[in-house]
Amino acid sequence: MKNKSLKNNIENSTREKVTRFSIRKVSFGAASVAVSALFMALGQGAASAAETNTATEANVTNAATDNNTTAQDNKKEEVAAPVATTTTPTTPTTAEKAADKINEKLATEANVAEKKEQTTSKAQEISNTTAETTKSAEVTAATTESNKPRSRKRRAAEPSSTTTDTTSDEAANQVYTAPRANAGLDELKEKLEQLPSAIQNNTKINNMDGVGATTGVEAGKVKEITEFGGWKAVNQADRSAGKFVVARATDKGVFPIETINTVGQNRTAWIGEQSVDRNSKYMLFLSEVRTQATRDKESYEGQPYKEKQDDAKGDIVAIGVKGYKGVEKTFKVYDTKTPGKVTVDFKTGFSGIAEGRSGVTVANYKVEVFSVINGVETKVYTAEFDPKNASNPSDTEKTVVAAKTSTAAGQSINVAGTTEENKAAALEALSKDNYKPYATGGRFTSKEIELPEGTTEYKVRISAANDRYLGMDYHSRFAQYALPLTGVDFNISQNTNVIAKDLLTKIYDKLKATVAKDEKGMTADSKAAYDAELEKVKILVEAADLTTTDNYKTALTAVLQKQKELTVDKTALTAARGELDNLITTVSTDGKVENSITEYNKVKAEAQDVINEAKRVIDSDASTVEEVELAVAKVKQKTAELNAAKAALVDKATEPQKEALAKVDEELKAADTAGK
Repeated sequence: MKNKSLKNNIENSTREKVTRFSIRKVSFGAASVAVSALFMALGQGAASAAETNTATEANVTNAATDNNTTAQDNKKEEVAAPVATTTTPTTPTTAEKAADKINEKLATEANVAEKKEQTTSKAQEISNTTAETTKSAEVTAATTESNKPRSRKRRAAEPSSTTTDTTSDEAANQVYTAPRANAGLDELKEKLEQLPSAIQNNTKINNMDGVGATTGVEAGKVKEITEFGGWKAVNQADRSAGKFVVARATDKGVFPIETINTVGQNRTAWIGEQSVDRNSKYMLFLSEVRTQATRDKESYEGQPYKEKQDDAKGDIVAIGVKGYKGVEKTFKVYDTKTPGKVTVDFKTGFSGIAEGRSGVTVANYKVEVFSVINGVETKVYTAEFDPKNASNPSDTEKTVVAAKTSTAAGQSINVAGTTEENKAAALEALSKDNYKPYATGGRFTSKEIELPEGTTEYKVRISAANDRYLGMDYHSRFAQYALPLTGVDFNISQNTNVIAKDLLTKIYDKLKATVAKDEKGMTADSKAAYDAELEKVKILVEAADLTTTDNYKTALTAVLQKQKELTVDKTALTAARGELDNLITTVSTDGKVENSITEYNKVKAEAQDVINEAKRVIDSDASTVEEVELAVAKVKQKTAELNAAKAALVDKATEPQKEALAKVDEELKAADTAGK
C-alpha cells in the first residue's frame, strides 16, 4: 500500500525524538491503593472505600503513555506517581486491625474489606519476588474486584510444568474405559457404537465470549493475562512467568488500535491488513512489538530501542517485547494402551504487514507438540508457517489456508492522537461500511501426530516463530500486539480409530464363534448375505492400514443388520402342513361305521388345530428355529395319527351283504334236538 512508504522514508535525523513510556498497575502501587481503601473504610464504611479504590485505580490505568501529550495526561501521571512509590507492609498490621474492626461493626462491608486486605498481602509477596507488569496488573484487578472468589494463586517464578493442572477441564482430561476382559457381544457392541470418531480436548476455549467475559477487559481495549480457557502463558528461559494479552472488540466489531498496524508519526492505522477471525468479540495476541511508544520495555534481544535498525532487513524489523513466549496447554491421552494420534487445528491471521525495500513479512507461527512420559517432556512435532501463504500440496506435515487482506475501499485511517479519546474516535470511524468487509484470517491443520508408546499426557504450544519479525511498525506511537489466536473453532483432537479397530476385531471373533448356531435353521439366502458381511469385517480388521472410526462403526452396523435379517427356514413346516391339510380334505367317512367315524373325527379335529398352529408359526416373523422344528414334529405326528384313524374306518354292510349274512346266520342256527 502506497501510504506505507512512510515507514521506509522516515530518516533517523528527522525522526521525532520523544521518549515514550507507560505507567502500569505495578504490584506495590496496587497494594498501596488497597490499604488506603481499608483506612478510608474506618471513617466512611466499606462502600466508600471501594469507591475511592476504584477511582484511584482508574487514574493509574489511564495514566499517559506520552510525556508530550495533553495536560490531562500529565495530571494522570502525577496522580499515579505517588502510588508507585508507596510500600505496603508484608505482614498484617494496621490494615488487618482495621478489617477486624469493620468486621465487628459492619458484617457485609467488612467481608469486602478483609478480602481486599488479603489481596494486598498477596500483592506485596509478588512485588518482593518480581516486578513484572503482568503480575502487578492481575493483583490490581484482583484488588478492584476483591469481592469475587479467588480461583488460583499467583506465584513469582514457576517453570513450564509437564503436569499442567487441568483438573477443572473435563474435555482436556477425557480417559477411555476399556470393556471388561470377558466382555460379551452386547458390551463390546455398545462400546464401539458410543465411541466418538475423535476426542475433542479443547472445547473449553471454544466458548470464546464466555471465557473472555471473565477477564474483565473493556471494549476497545487490551489486557495482559496469564491464562485463558486453560491455556497458560509459557514461562521464560529464566523461569519467570510469561504473559499474553486479550483484546476485546468494540460493540461495533472493531478490535483495539493496539492490534492494528499503526504506522509512524502520522499514526496511520491499517485496518485493511488486520486479518483475524471475527466470530467472537474477544481475541488473544501472543506477542507484543516494542515500538516508540513502548521503547523502555526490554526486548528479547536485550538491546535498547533504536529509531533505525542496522541490518539489511531493518525496514521490516518488529522486535518482540520480552515476556511473550506463547501459550501452552496439557491434555491427557485418551487411551494409554493404544498409540495416541493428535491433530491440532486452529484459525490464524495477522495484525499487520511490515513492508519495506527488503521484503514483506507478518508474524509467523510456531506449533509444537510434546509427549509426556513419567513427567518427562519430549518434543514430537514442530511446524513453523507464514499465515499469509498457503501450504504446498506436497507438504505432509501441515495444511495452511492463507489469511488474506481486506478488499474494502477504505484500508487505513490516521489516528488524531494517542489519547484514549483519540483511539476511541478512530475505532468508531473504522466501524463504517467504507472499511468493510474486514479480513477474516486463515487456518492451520497439523498432520496426525503420533505419540510414543507409554505417553500419558501431551502438551501443545503455540508461539511466534521469530521474535524479530512480528509484522508491525516499530516506530508506532502505540503499543502493538501481534500473532492473533482465537478459541472459536480451535480443535485439538485425538483419533480413536485404533480403539475402534480393536473393538471391531473382538466383535468379529464373537460373531464367528457363534456363526454355526446363528445360521442353524436359516434360509440359504439370508445365510449367504450374513457370511458376505462377516467377510467384509474380516478384511477390515485384518488390514494393515487403519481406516476411520466411522468406517469401523459402519461395518459393525452392516454385519449386525445381516445377522438380524437371518431368516428362519420354514420350508419343511410349510410342506408338512400342506400334506396334513390335504389328508384332512381328501378322506371321506361316507358309508363308514359310526363308531369308526367318531374316532376318526376326533383325530381330524386335533389335526386341524395342529394345522392352525403351524400356520401361525409360518406367518409370524418372530418365529424361532425351535418353534418351527416343534411345529414340524407336531404336524408329522398328527399326520401319522390321522392316517391310522383313516385306516381304522369301517365300511357299512350293503343289502346283499346283509341278506347273505342273514342266510349264513340262519344256517348257523343249531338243529332241533327235541326227541333225539
